[in-house]
Amino acid sequence: MWVVFTLFIIEYTNIDIVNIERIDMSGGSLIKCVPEDGFVRMINNKGKIVCTFLVTERDTAFTTPLEIDLKYDYLDSISKKVEIIKTPR
Repeated sequence: MWVVFTLFIIEYTNIDIVNIERIDMSGGSLIKCVPEDGFVRMINNKGKIVCTFLVTERDTAFTTPLEIDLKYDYLDSISKKVEIIKTPR
């Protein structure tokens, strides 16, 4: 039986941090978002991004896509006891 170990390091400062890669909406002006540094700290599995933008005047309501790309590191682990025995040669 082969046992493979993979080393994946997440720094303590990266825990519960989501990186805002891109926010885009057609039909609007430049989007200004808070937090401005592009990083959201999750607290109790929740985070908040507040964005404002100007929309050109229209006579009727309209719909347009709001695209948000987020990046985050994810780590999951499982454990299992393994018995290693010496076999005769």
